[in-house]
Amino acid sequence: AAPRGIATDGTDFWIISDNSATGADSGKDRILRFASDLSATGTPIIAPSSNIEAIAFLDDSLWVVDGDSHCGDDINPVCQNKNHFIFEVPIASPPASGDPADWSGFSRVFAPDSFANITGITVDGSGSAGTLWLARSDGFEFYNITQSGTSLDTVFTSGGVSGVDSFALSGEFLYSSKGSTVTQWTKTGTKVQDFSIVNETGGAPISSISGMTFKPV
Repeated sequence: AAPRGIATDGTDFWIISDNSATGADSGKDRILRFASDLSATGTPIIAPSSNIEAIAFLDDSLWVVDGDSHCGDDINPVCQNKNHFIFEVPIASPPASGDPADWSGFSRVFAPDSFANITGITVDGSGSAGTLWLARSDGFEFYNITQSGTSLDTVFTSGGVSGVDSFALSGEFLYSSKGSTVTQWTKTGTKVQDFSIVNETGGAPISSISGMTFKPV
C-alpha cells in the first residue's frame, strides 16, 4: 500500500498506509508505527475511513486529518456540513478499530473554514503549549489553531502554489510539497523559494513527495 503522510515524536515515526486495512475494516487506511531503525513496532491503528490526508504528533497524541464527511455515521450522525475532521488520538489509548463508533469519542477540531479540504498538518512548539498549522488543499490558505481548535491566525499565501500534498514546519518556516516541488514559506504566507528533493545517492528529483516531517532538535 502506498504511504501518505508521516509524523515523528523525535524517536519513532507514524506513517499513513493507504487503503491497507483488511477484514471488517477492509479498504480503510492504517497508521503504522516504526522505530528509529525503521522496524515496525506496535499495533497498527485502523482509521475510520480511506480518506486520511495527513498526520502530526503533538503532546503525546497523533493529530489525524480525515477528509471524509462521515455523514450519517457515529462520527457525524446528523450530517453537519464538515469536509474534514481532525482527531486527537492519544498514543497510549488509540481506537480499538476503524469502526466510526470507536472514533466518535475522540476529541476533534476543525480549520476555521470547516468546508475546507485540509491536506496538510504540522506542529509549532511542543507539549500542551504547542499549536497546529493546517494547509488547505489548494495552498491558498494556511491556518494556525490551538489544540482545542481556537483560531490563532489565517494566512493567505502569496507567490503562487499549485496545491499541497504534504506540509511541515521547521524553525520559523513552513514547507509544502506538490509533486516533486517543495515550497518554503514564511509564517505570514510569503513564498521564500521552490526546490526539489533528490535521493541521497543522487539522480533525478523524487517525483512525488507525499509526506514530510522534521525531527525535533
